[in-house]
Amino acid sequence: SGNAIIIVVGGAAESLNCTPGKNSVTLKNRKGFVKLALRHGADLVPVYS
Repeated sequence: SGNAIIIVVGGAAESLNCTPGKNSVTLKNRKGFVKLALRHGADLVPVYS
């Protein structure tokens, strides 16, 4: 069968920007993995959980 990889977006920026009851995601400066996947023909499945 196929292979799958999971990329968990998060780090210091998200940790420092956390507030109870508020969800925020820092993606503006983190698009490199998307560009890399597109260059190599990898499938991306966006999931927010």
